[in-house]
Amino acid sequence: MTIKILGLFAVVISCSLVGISIYEKYYRRTFFLQNYINFIIHIKNEINYTQNPIRKIFENSRSQTYLKNYVLNLLENLQSKSLEHSWKRTFENISKTHGVSQSEENTIIALGKNLGIGDLDTQINILGNHIEILKNHLDEATKTRNSKGKLPIILGLGIGLFIAIIFL
Repeated sequence: MTIKILGLFAVVISCSLVGISIYEKYYRRTFFLQNYINFIIHIKNEINYTQNPIRKIFENSRSQTYLKNYVLNLLENLQSKSLEHSWKRTFENISKTHGVSQSEENTIIALGKNLGIGDLDTQINILGNHIEILKNHLDEATKTRNSKGKLPIILGLGIGLFIAIIFL
């Protein structure tokens, strides 16, 4: 009987953990988007106030940001490739690792085509537009997390309890 109860307890715990892992996807998406927006705001401020070249901005920000692994990867790719190709290579497949949608990933990758091209005012406008688009995505992600975030946890726990009651 104790083995049966332990088995049912394991079923309830595993179903709950599945729900928690789904919630974590919503959290990772909002966390990444917020940090990415902060990174772009940092780039925009560096361009606006220090007027450093984009490569110098990346070198200065490689240890200051949550995205430092991406910045290091970007700097490594910049040694042999263009900024557009390096940006795309660095930020491709972030939908798998951070749970962002495909449209958000495409928006992030599209910035690489326009980054480093044009004068200061053009760069600031491009980055400002990019920030506004991503803030809309962040608002959507936050609403999704708040409205649907707890549902997978509750469903996982409920399904686990349902299975446990059936087998009890």
